[in-house]
Amino acid sequence: MVIGSKIIINKCISPAFATEVVACFQATQMRVDLGLQRVEIKGDALTIIKKTNINRRDESMISAYIED
Repeated sequence: MVIGSKIIINKCISPAFATEVVACFQATQMRVDLGLQRVEIKGDALTIIKKTNINRRDESMISAYIED
């Protein structure tokens, strides 16, 4: 069941790889805003998924997004 969807225009995201991170962050923020306890966020960036699931600080260029 789809409870919500959102379109956001993000300008100047570099590198293109970071767009998946930003999309995941915005989806997570939407979950918080709606007060939902569980959500399923779909995406195709396995690297992003792996980086968000590790328990150490990420040192890549997208680390700020991962930390948020």
